[in-house]
Amino acid sequence: MDETWNAEVRRDVARVLMTLRVEFAEQNHPGGRAIADITHRLHEECTAWITEARASGAIPPGPPPRQTALALLGALEGVVIAFAGQAPYDTEFADRAVRGVLGVPTTSILA
Repeated sequence: MDETWNAEVRRDVARVLMTLRVEFAEQNHPGGRAIADITHRLHEECTAWITEARASGAIPPGPPPRQTALALLGALEGVVIAFAGQAPYDTEFADRAVRGVLGVPTTSILA
């Protein structure tokens, strides 16, 4: 059961979120506002994490945190959609994409 659930969730969550954002774009709809709010909060949290990680030296300096957070979320979403249902490669490439955006050396999790 867990294996089936994980495969289904991994395959569909990013695609569903993207579809909802596109469907509700520029509409005054409660569902669209909720999706926009969730996406905004996620971006704000990622921005804060990147700021904190740079301040602590955990990740190197780079482009402004807000833009880095947008790049990180976009890259992660794209990889997850492109590799839907292709475990363990989905997590391998998600890891590589995030590390690349953050400027952190890549280490294979499949080795």
